[in-house]
Amino acid sequence: SQGAHEITLANSMGLDYVPGQLLVKVNSKDALNSLVLRQMMDCYGLSAGNEVLPGVYKMTSSNGARFDVANAASALKSTGLVQYAQPNNIYTMDLVPNDEEYAAQQQWYITQIKAETAWDITTGSPNILIAIVDTGTAYDHPDLNGKRVGGHDFYNKDDDPYDDNGHGTMTAGLAAAIGNNGVGIAGVSWGAHIMPVKVLGGPQGQGTDEMVAAGFRYAVDHGANIINASLGSDETSPIEEDAVKYAHDHNVLFVAAAGNSPDGKPHYPAADDTAMAVGATIRNDSPTGFSSYGSYVDISAPGVGMLSTAWNGGTLGYEYGNGTSFSAPLVFANRS
Repeated sequence: SQGAHEITLANSMGLDYVPGQLLVKVNSKDALNSLVLRQMMDCYGLSAGNEVLPGVYKMTSSNGARFDVANAASALKSTGLVQYAQPNNIYTMDLVPNDEEYAAQQQWYITQIKAETAWDITTGSPNILIAIVDTGTAYDHPDLNGKRVGGHDFYNKDDDPYDDNGHGTMTAGLAAAIGNNGVGIAGVSWGAHIMPVKVLGGPQGQGTDEMVAAGFRYAVDHGANIINASLGSDETSPIEEDAVKYAHDHNVLFVAAAGNSPDGKPHYPAADDTAMAVGATIRNDSPTGFSSYGSYVDISAPGVGMLSTAWNGGTLGYEYGNGTSFSAPLVFANRS
């Protein structure tokens, strides 16, 4: 697929952004027709493509290896017609590899967060739509079947947001796997529906700024009440900030994994002001050894030995996972 090719190319070159691409926010749509901007774009072989967010366009250069991302971005901004021009950075799912040491009790986290008490009040409304912006979802899983509403694949550029990694299926199950059905597990908000939005792909679960921002916009524009973003980068970018703000401005709760680097540095989009950043704890509510931390973290939730729905090379089942990716889906049940 085109998305896979772009990211593979970037990885092979040792880059953390897609070569030959910029994400550009213009002051107005008329700016794209300005002679000054068109001449500057021509100098760098740039052509404007799809509108990722309102006023933000993906631009691709025909200059190949000769294209200098930093110089081109600076030149475009110098025209006075551009608010920002940035690389198309790469994001990665926030996953920590499985560790059998933690996998001793199935769904221990349900009792830890006192979900059973909450279920006496509500098990989640079917009117609530949770966008799982991730690697896609195996929506035919027995514990997720019938939960899907809409969705899109920005990685492969089609309308089938099916998982090819497994990460998104696990986050979806923790959030909303069917409860009280005698099968598998119960999601924290099992009455809610899910909208799979695939923005990451491949074995490493990677996607670009363009894919992630477009995924957030899609979720908002198609009626999501909550966005779960178990992905991130150690670097912020203007388009990522714009995309999170877009959700906030449309009254969509934006929940993001705090990250799995315990170095005290911020992790994005979790560190954005309007995001709810979720760290990970162990069974006694102490922080895990891997969870990111800092003033940007709003809340923490269990993140080790998390049993959830699984897609593993085409096989549907249940697996344990660790990471703030699996903490984030636990915290928004009160919204539904």
